Amino acid sequence: MTEGVWISSYCLHTEGFPKLLYATTQRLSIQEHPEYEGRAYEEHGTERCEVTVYITKSEDFPDIAEAWSTTTARFRFTDTYEAVARQALRH
Repeated sequence: MTEGVWISSYCLHTEGFPKLLYATTQRLSIQEHPEYEGRAYEEHGTERCEVTVYITKSEDFPDIAEAWSTTTARFRFTDTYEAVARQALRH
């Protein structure tokens, strides 16, 4: 990942929590894939990665009537998209 450049992905071929999050959103009648947007950067001499996952609204569940997102930061992209997917699942 290039320093400071935001990269978008659906993480469709990623095993683990991103795949579980996608399956969960489908069961909740959320039509669009969760979209992951992330960037790598350096903070105080340490490499960091920040990822946000965007979830659209559900057509059938009024509790999910608005689109929402959650963000987390870790050290590597692979760890970070797993963490943000877990965070979204808890939501």
